[in-house]
Amino acid sequence: MAQILKGKEVVDAVNEKLRAEVLLLKEKGVTPTLGIIRVGAKVEDVSYEKGAIKCAESIGVDVKKYLFKENITQEQLLNVIAAINLDLTVHGVILFRPLPDHIDDNTIRKALLASKDVDGITDQSMAGVYTGTDLGYPPCTPRACIEILDHYGIDITGKKVAVIGRSLVVGR
Repeated sequence: MAQILKGKEVVDAVNEKLRAEVLLLKEKGVTPTLGIIRVGAKVEDVSYEKGAIKCAESIGVDVKKYLFKENITQEQLLNVIAAINLDLTVHGVILFRPLPDHIDDNTIRKALLASKDVDGITDQSMAGVYTGTDLGYPPCTPRACIEILDHYGIDITGKKVAVIGRSLVVGR
């Protein structure tokens, strides 16, 4: 029988847990901080960014924005990523893609440390997913799907599922 899985209940439970974890970190003198790297101002990226900021702030996470015009050079973007990789006050990064055509996505993805790649876009993060190790982070959308299934106690082990789409982050 079909069951409707409502995401709001899951979001509320996850956020409650995260607020508690953030408070513990802050008591230890660490303010969790998300870095957002956006090149250009596509409507959908700006909208997603607003949602990510709202979510982060609602659980007590700070946000540092790195916003650039589309004409940023690849070298300039690589320098920004190198600086973020070294910045101990930035704990995770969302890098909006696709990037403009003059910037090589593979080069940029390889430059970001897997330990800061909270969106699961780096090769190391993907390797962690496929090998079942803690290397990097899994992509957000499939991780959210698993979180919902876990919340409702639905075991998918041995089940047949259909994934529609074949994007690198979700479909594969």
